[in-house]
This record gives sequence, structure tokens and C-alpha cells, in this order.
Amino acid sequence: MEKKGVDVQEVFGACPLCTNHCSIYMNVVGNTVPVAERDDITGLPSDMCPIKKGTTTVIEVLAHPDRLKHPLKRVGDRGEGKWERISWDEALDTIADKLKECKELYGPDSFAMVLGEPKGMEFAFGQRFGTIFGTSNVFTPGCYCGVQCGTASSYTFGSMNVNVDWEGGPRAIVIWGNNPLHTGGSFKGMRAQRYYKALENGARLAVVDVRRIDLVDPDRTDWNEDAELWVKPRPGSDGALAMGVIKYIIENDLHDKGYIEKYTVGFDLLAEEIKEFTFDDVVRDTWVPFEQIAHLARLYAENRPAWLLWGNALEQSVCALQTCRTISILTAITGNVGVKGGEVVVNPAPMTRPGRFYLPKEYKDRRVPENSVGRQFKVAMKSAYVPTQCLIDSIVDEEPYQIKAAWVILNNPLITYPEAKKVYEALKKIDFLVVNEIFMTPTAAMADIVLPAATFFEHEDIGYWPAWFGICRTYQKLVNPPGEAKPDITIMNEVAKRLELPGFWEDAHESLDYMLEPSGSTYKEFKNARYAWPTKDYITEKNASAPFKTPSGKVEIYAEPLKQIDANPIPTYKELSRTRFESEDFKDYPLVLTNAKEEAYMLSMHRMLKGLRNITDQPYVRLNPKTAKEYVVKDGELIWIETAKGRCQQRLIEDDFVDPRVVIAAFGWWLPEEPETMFAWDRVNLNMVTDSGPPYDPLSGSVQLKGIPCRVYK
Repeated sequence: MEKKGVDVQEVFGACPLCTNHCSIYMNVVGNTVPVAERDDITGLPSDMCPIKKGTTTVIEVLAHPDRLKHPLKRVGDRGEGKWERISWDEALDTIADKLKECKELYGPDSFAMVLGEPKGMEFAFGQRFGTIFGTSNVFTPGCYCGVQCGTASSYTFGSMNVNVDWEGGPRAIVIWGNNPLHTGGSFKGMRAQRYYKALENGARLAVVDVRRIDLVDPDRTDWNEDAELWVKPRPGSDGALAMGVIKYIIENDLHDKGYIEKYTVGFDLLAEEIKEFTFDDVVRDTWVPFEQIAHLARLYAENRPAWLLWGNALEQSVCALQTCRTISILTAITGNVGVKGGEVVVNPAPMTRPGRFYLPKEYKDRRVPENSVGRQFKVAMKSAYVPTQCLIDSIVDEEPYQIKAAWVILNNPLITYPEAKKVYEALKKIDFLVVNEIFMTPTAAMADIVLPAATFFEHEDIGYWPAWFGICRTYQKLVNPPGEAKPDITIMNEVAKRLELPGFWEDAHESLDYMLEPSGSTYKEFKNARYAWPTKDYITEKNASAPFKTPSGKVEIYAEPLKQIDANPIPTYKELSRTRFESEDFKDYPLVLTNAKEEAYMLSMHRMLKGLRNITDQPYVRLNPKTAKEYVVKDGELIWIETAKGRCQQRLIEDDFVDPRVVIAAFGWWLPEEPETMFAWDRVNLNMVTDSGPPYDPLSGSVQLKGIPCRVYK
């Protein structure tokens, strides 16, 4: 149709913001997208979050006046904010020359590819660039997000692709450590529409979370709308709680004996392990009353099939991987995996597997885990990432050697990495730093070269993330990027060509066809279909082991491969109750700090968007009113949160539902309106108070980010 002589396109796309990637409807007028809203037309999944942050983001980002538009070269001190506009040829030639020099003088591992949350193919391209360049130092947030859950599923079920059967009907739902209506539907692909349908059909609901989420109403009278049970564990004690639930289920004969006998190995050893601790131990370590442990166990075990929707909160401790393993085992002993209406192993849609794209067979040997600065973390090495603290330690402490150059894409480490003060020190010290960005950020402000990136709907792309959902989707180009901005994959491809690296393309767009080769389609042929879906593997009488690609062909409660990397094949209560902090650490810092993602934002992105700032205008920290009174702070005041590492400032909300011993701070904050302070990176940033030091999760490298000793004051 036409509007005042201008063509108006009516387009359906996928929101690129969170892991749910809802189908959205858009109008495109000229080079703008004035309308973006939930897709209620095509029937494709569109479980839009209540505040609709995705559609707000689409409209504002594409037209924002502060977008980076041209390559920039630093001319002042790092962080000083003095830049010179340069051409793309100068920028790309400089990067290629610096990386070539770095490789020749110090070896390929002196270069780090630093990646963040994937949107389209940028993350996969960055992994591939690192592999073919020859560096074993590709850093991702895997040590905090996604890998531990996926790896736990792999060791237990033989696949990381374990999702809820959202076409079926669960009789019970447990939401554990995530806020699915706001932050992506959990790591198991929960769809809100199906979730509400399940509740309408009588499914019972429990929430395990230190913070109150939308689905918790302590004063409720209607159990068909909200959780009947809200469990608030001590931050960082989820593994101990899960083992306590397992102990109750087994000792009260609630486990699924037929399922266990046919489809699992190692149950007898698990039954022995639960004798090593008491419920008094669990109550002490988790703060959860025995009655709630029993209620949670019975709700989940007695109402099958059931969903257990886990999230990122489980992955930020020194026992992160075994915590996720324990919860995987909990789903297994109750017979909830491989069954209709419960959870199922899915076979990804036909596309090149992301790992094959990251580590192409003919170049895979160029990445040598033994040479990496994170070589000790064996699960991390197998999962194609290095824990983030290893990057910072390498640059600052020069151990085991010093990384000299880094390329940051999809990431803002100065805000998102633990111990921000040390991150700042590293960014000041590194020889050469390149950042691809949409807007100027605290990390980009520290770079030598800043490259303007095209964002969603400004170029054609493929979305495969989260890889464990097994979905493939296309992003069509709707508008031109501002100024000279280019897609990240084009930028990396052009540098690869200058370095004469094999395995890349004359035009980066050709990589989309390569990704789709297993489907038999080209991008041009596939883009109007928009989505390709995985298939599901259920247990059947004819092929009982069909879903489980483990060495035994069964669910592995006892996982022998873990023993081969010096880990316990069955989680133990001793390791699950382990924490980085001892009682003496709380002498001067008596409160327990945890954090939560902002509902209005995705990670650290887009704090400059007016639509989102109208929802949450600044970082807020939550305290119980009794705690606020004890520490002489009041609702609405700016307060300091302090730990042994430092302090940050956030505004107080008094919240009756917060445990009086707990402080819940906001993650991911910086202030784009304060360029003169480098965006307040060292004032409002939660990671000013976190610690990147050991002990770590011995397999994944996860840092303790929950349960930190702290205090508060005006």
C-alpha cells in the first residue's frame, strides 16, 4: 500500500532481542520502521514480554541519532573520548596489520576474540575467525550463561537440546532461577502462551527464586494463576536444595521406578550419596524450611509429566556445573524426560551445526586447548570458550602469558565482567583493542579502533541462537544502516581476506547459504519461510534409547565421562554446598548480595533508549524494610553497596518480600548520558563489587556471583 507517495511494506520478522525471538509485525516506511508490534496474524510463536521491550528496541535503535556511523581511531588517552574519523580501508588495514604483527612476534594465541550474546551469525563468525587465525583464546560469557545447563544435559541425556514439550500438557511446572515472562522463557524454550494454557488446565506451579517475580503472589487466593509455592533459597545454594529435593523424593518412594530401571544408569549410587547428608544440613545451607523442601518435592514428583524451567541464576557459583547436573538428575528420576507433555530431546532443524561452523574440520587443529590461558577448565575447552577472567588475568598479571590484542564483538566487558576495576586496568594495558559497536559504550571508549556495526534488520542474517533450542530463523534486511555502518560478519570477513585466511568468502553473505546447506535451501529460498523447526525424540517401546545419545544409550545419573576429566560422576552434597565465602567473610560484610537482570533490558544493552528508560530509569537495589531501617537508609535514596572488592551506587526500593539478610542489586548498568565520567562505569556498575578471583567452578570456570558478603549505607 502507499502513504503520501511512499511505499509502506508490511513485514513479519523475528525479534532479535532475547532468546524467545518472538514473531513480530512491522511497517517499513522508506528507511524507517515506525511500527513494530506483536504478531497476532501468522500463528507463529509470539510470546511477547509484558513490557514489550523488543518492539520498543526495534523502533528506537534503528532510528537513534547517537548510533555510531563511521570508523573511529583513538587520538587521546584511552577513555578520554578523543577520536578521529577514518576510512574503512584505513581501519581494516590497521586491524589486519596489527594482528599479523601480533601473530609474528608473539604467536596466534596472543590475540583474543572476545564475544558476547549472539543475535545472528556474528558470534559464529567470531568463533570461526578465531579458529582459522589460530588462537586458542576465544572468550565468551559461557562461564556465566548457558554452557553449564547445556553441558549438564549433555552428560546426563547425551544432548544439550533438552526442551519442554510445549505442545503437550504438563501437570506441574517448577520455575527455578529465571523470570521466564520477561527474560526469554528459560533455557528450555518455554512459550508463555502454552504456559498459561497449562495453568488453565490445572497445572500446579512452584517458583524457586530469591526475588519475587510476576508469577508469585503471596496473598493470592486463586492457585490457577500464580505459584502455590514460592521457595527463596540462600543465594548460591541451589545445588544443595536440589539434592535435598532428590533425597526427599527417594526416601519417600516418589521416584519413578519403572523409568529408572528401563532408561537410567547409576541410580543405586545416587541412593547411596543421599545418605551422606541430613535435611538439617540442607535447611542450614539453603535457608529453606523442611516443609517447603517436602512441598516442592511432592508437587514435582507426584504430578507427571512436569516441566522444570531452569535459568541463568544456577550458573554463577563455584559449583555451577554440578548444580545443573543435579537438577538434570532430578528431572530424570521423576521420569520427566522423553515423555509427552514433559521434556524432550530435540533434533535441531537442518542447518550447519554451530560447532561445525565455529571449528571447521579442516582448520580445527589450529585451536590448541593446551595453549590457551584457560587450559585448566576442561569443560570450557570442550565447549569452545575460555572463561572471561582468564583474559583479564593474562593481560594484567601476564600469567601464563600476556595477551597483546583483542577484538570485542557483541560485548561490553567493562560492565559485564566481574571485578570491573581489574577489567579497566586490563583495557588500559592491552597493546591493541578493537570494538565493533552500535553505540559508544564504556568498553568501546577504551578502544584503539571503534567500528560502527549494522544491527538487526539492517542486513540479511540467520539466527540460530540459542543453539540448544534447535531453531533456525531468518532476519530480512528492512532498512539501510546509518552512515557507513556494516554488518559484523562483513567486517570480520574483510579482515580475514586481508590476512589471507582460508575458509572465508568473497562476500560474507555467502556464509548464510553455507549455514543452510543441510536444508537444501539457499538464504534467498529460505528467507520467506522465516523459521525451520526441530523434531522431537520421545521414548517409545520400539526404541527406548532413541532420545539418549550417551555412551550407555540411557540417562546417565552416573556419568563416566565426567570421571575421565577428574570430576565426580555423581554430584556430591559436599561440593554442592561449597561456596567461595566462609563465615569470617561476613564479619565486616554481614548481608548477602545477589543480583537480577533488569526486566526492561537485555543484559547491558540499550540504556540510552527512552522507551526503556521510561520503564526503568536507573539501577535499583532491593532491601527488606527492616534491613533498610537497621542500616539507616530509606526508600528512594541513593545508597552504596560495598564488598571487600569495592562499592557501587544504586537507588533503594524497600521490598517486603526480600529476605532481611539479602541485598538484590541490578546488573548491567551504565549511564550513556554521562560521557564525561565514561558513562559512570565505576559508579553504578554492579561489577565494581564482584570478585574475579579463585576458587572457580573447576570445570566451567564459573565465578561466584551469588551470595557475596556485603554491607549498605547512604
